[in-house]
Amino acid sequence: MELLDEQAKAFYELRFRAQFLESKAASFQDLFVAIMSKAHPGDFIPCRPWGNVGDRKNDGYLKSERTLFQVYAPNELRMAETVNKVETDFSEALPYWRDHFDTWVFVHNAHGGLPPDVIAKLLELERANPSMKVTHWGFEELVLRLRLLSSEALQSLFGSLPPGPATKKVSAARAKAKQAQELVRSGKHTEAITELSEALAIARSEANEEEEVELLCSLAILSSDRRGRGDRQHYFAQAEKKVAKLKSAAAKVIYLRARAGSLQEACDVAGAESALMEAVQYCTSESDDAKGNLATQGCIVRSTLVHLLCAQKRFAEAKPILAECEAHARSNKDSAEGELFQAAMEAGIHFALDTEDAEGAIARIEELEQFATTLRLANRIGGDLINMANHAAHRRAYPAALVAAQASIRLGRRSHDPSAHRFLVGALYTEAMIIYKSGDDVTALGKAEALIDICHDPEDANVKQAAQHLIAEIRRCAGDSQSAVDLARQALEGTRGGPEEVGFTKLALARALNDNGQAEEALKQAKEGWNLVEPCNIPDLARADFLSHVANYASQLGAEADMNAAVNAIKHLPDDHTEVKNDKDRALARVDANLQLRHRFLGILQESEPANVAGTAKCTSLLEANALVVHPLLRLWDEAPAESIAGLYDFWGRGNFERMLLNTRSFPQSFNVTLEVRNLEDVKRAVRLWGLYADFLILLWKGPTQNGLAILPFPEDYEEPGGWGYIIAAGSVLKKEGSETKWYPAMGHLSIFPEEVAILLSTELRPFLQSGRLILVPAVGAGCINPGHGPFEQLLAEAANAIPCIRWKTAGTPIGLFPHSPDAPFELLADLAESESARLRKLRLLLLKRSRELRPGGAVGLAAKELSLEINDTLRDLVDWRDRVARQRGLERAEVPLVGKTAPFKASGRKLTLEAPDTPFAPLFVLQSLGYGWRVDGPQIPSFPPRFQPEKGDVVGAWLAPASPGWTIPTVYAENSGE
Repeated sequence: MELLDEQAKAFYELRFRAQFLESKAASFQDLFVAIMSKAHPGDFIPCRPWGNVGDRKNDGYLKSERTLFQVYAPNELRMAETVNKVETDFSEALPYWRDHFDTWVFVHNAHGGLPPDVIAKLLELERANPSMKVTHWGFEELVLRLRLLSSEALQSLFGSLPPGPATKKVSAARAKAKQAQELVRSGKHTEAITELSEALAIARSEANEEEEVELLCSLAILSSDRRGRGDRQHYFAQAEKKVAKLKSAAAKVIYLRARAGSLQEACDVAGAESALMEAVQYCTSESDDAKGNLATQGCIVRSTLVHLLCAQKRFAEAKPILAECEAHARSNKDSAEGELFQAAMEAGIHFALDTEDAEGAIARIEELEQFATTLRLANRIGGDLINMANHAAHRRAYPAALVAAQASIRLGRRSHDPSAHRFLVGALYTEAMIIYKSGDDVTALGKAEALIDICHDPEDANVKQAAQHLIAEIRRCAGDSQSAVDLARQALEGTRGGPEEVGFTKLALARALNDNGQAEEALKQAKEGWNLVEPCNIPDLARADFLSHVANYASQLGAEADMNAAVNAIKHLPDDHTEVKNDKDRALARVDANLQLRHRFLGILQESEPANVAGTAKCTSLLEANALVVHPLLRLWDEAPAESIAGLYDFWGRGNFERMLLNTRSFPQSFNVTLEVRNLEDVKRAVRLWGLYADFLILLWKGPTQNGLAILPFPEDYEEPGGWGYIIAAGSVLKKEGSETKWYPAMGHLSIFPEEVAILLSTELRPFLQSGRLILVPAVGAGCINPGHGPFEQLLAEAANAIPCIRWKTAGTPIGLFPHSPDAPFELLADLAESESARLRKLRLLLLKRSRELRPGGAVGLAAKELSLEINDTLRDLVDWRDRVARQRGLERAEVPLVGKTAPFKASGRKLTLEAPDTPFAPLFVLQSLGYGWRVDGPQIPSFPPRFQPEKGDVVGAWLAPASPGWTIPTVYAENSGE
């Protein structure tokens, strides 16, 4: 298409305006059809009346945009008749065309706009048909389509250009500059730089220094070192030498824009701001030309200045500049092919997101979408909306991010161009990713899995791979770590990209492996990924992400060389951007926390006199020792107000949980089981299934927690361990009715269970606590902050001498059917555990022996078969006993398959358990047919538990505090008073 200069455009738009105002009835419809047919060849379908059938209220149909048009241009537009026309045409079009259009457009030639009742009727129809868009087109909308026409099409409609200024020939350099501008508007920046470079060569060959400087400035503005296109500093340095050659004020403003970009790239923010402010001064003080170039440049400069000020959080200064920018852009929407309006809206969205004005961001996003009335605008704005969606998601502004992503999808679906498919799948992936980040795992998983089904072209490989990563991440965070590993491995095997793509894929696999208890391989994959991307030109934020994972896994495993290398690299990352600095701080803080948590676990594992440290040396069994540790908690519960139950449990656990772990070290022959639980029903089922069969049941709570600063009543005479991290305010005394004890406020940051869980623990499950058979541990309190299983979950199981019960998909060794009652009262279960202790003890010893003999892929020998028979005999005996109890109490009866398996759990190169020195594999039990978080009998996850993530205010690892008995009230003395 031949590029038109501004005078030619003005000529043809003037001709169109005249015909628009003069044409009536059929002649206006002919004008509309002619423009739309030439603007959308092969896409716009005119519809002419046919016999007595008519046109079925269809004056034209735009297939790619699923839009139906009805044209109305009477000699005199009357309000009542027009309202009736709108309602009749719309309602009569529905029976024939409903399945084919999403947008219905009333096209008119009313000068100055439609009457209010007509607008009200259009809004009423849209409200009554929420799945459709009902709107109108007048002069402004049609002129946008006119601008899509080639010079040949314009000539066929309105004749040739008259001789004179309208056909003034532009220089070859400027013609190429205009072509470059068109390429930029199509998103082809690299090609645009090539055109500008050729234009620069022409200007230099013709010794036109003014054009040369202008082209150098344009190249400097368009270039970006971060995006790997052009050399901004090189171009600007050349332009600066000849800046005196610039004559027009508009050209000088372009030079100042280039100067600002060069200074900002060199991290001179103050200098960049000064250049932009000087440019604004030029635009307001100098006389503008007939084309309004200074006003246009002023709007662009202000939008750039808003971005700069927002980055420095100077919102009060940015606000009036933005208001002026948006006001001008809204009044000149068509200026610069819509680029002016788009730039202003993007600046407004940036401002709204940074000031947490979600409604303002969403309103501007919707305004941008509505502005995209042509396919060209739809493609350009749709691409920018994807970027905005990602930026909003990064700021956790998920509602605005989702609106932007869905708007880009709608714009992408309007085009039938083959290249639009790639844009659309990218937008669909962005939508799924944002939904996932906002916490709706179920919807995100469905969209990501559906996306894979439409990624069938080779060009879709990157999006398909990203969708596989997203599915793996969703399953990982839902606790299905093995499925996440499988999916991540598939993505890695299918990778055909360069080092960056392979590196990021390895990092995704590392995350899944870490949650799956394979921390050593996770560290290996993360390191390999980092080695691939380190030489590449990836953003500092991505570098921080890679290094933080390497440092995280290495610090959990105690791999000091890898940890130190990653930490040093993190420290050398620049602090120029707030996001990078925040990621660096988080990574270093996490390493420090990991080292402290690991030190606490290893201290428990290496303690030579665990009973003495725990204060339970005189106890003769694990249950007796645990009961001694729990006794102070029960006393607190008996005396404190009911609303303090959860808080006091947290107070007691900080120091006493370590005592219980030390107890398990003192009695290694006990059959202990660790389970993850995420809701109240998980807790109940876990106790009903394992409460009778485990000596000690450790439930790791990974459900939602209530976090924050709280004040608890605390008795003066409490002298037991507990309360790490709490402050006792001895200056205030609280009174409790019926108690002679002084109570003080104890203040601390809590991470406690929901109230209904704490109540269950202190009432129905109290007998299990009291007898030392049960403990419910907040995951964040034990440092287990991974959504699935990681090294600290492994260390916890090892420290507790426990058999972990987690999800595992490999085949295992059947052990037998475990009898249980789904509705048995907990009080009855506790009584049975005491009255049938000998029978249950026999099964515990057999299961403990069974877990120790498990080997990966080992042959089942004679001794193992004898043990299996003995376990089956004991289980049959327990089934008979259970059936008698169930009949007497009217309880339900059920049996759950139990499988013995092994998992490659390691910690710093060591096996997880100490009892099997000849294998690095840890035994575990899996209950196969439950709807729990540890379900293993199918590839689908039946439900998504709440994702566990530590929040601000959580005290991570507080339950691993050392068992130091007693506490001290600090005393404050008045200066020189002796009091």
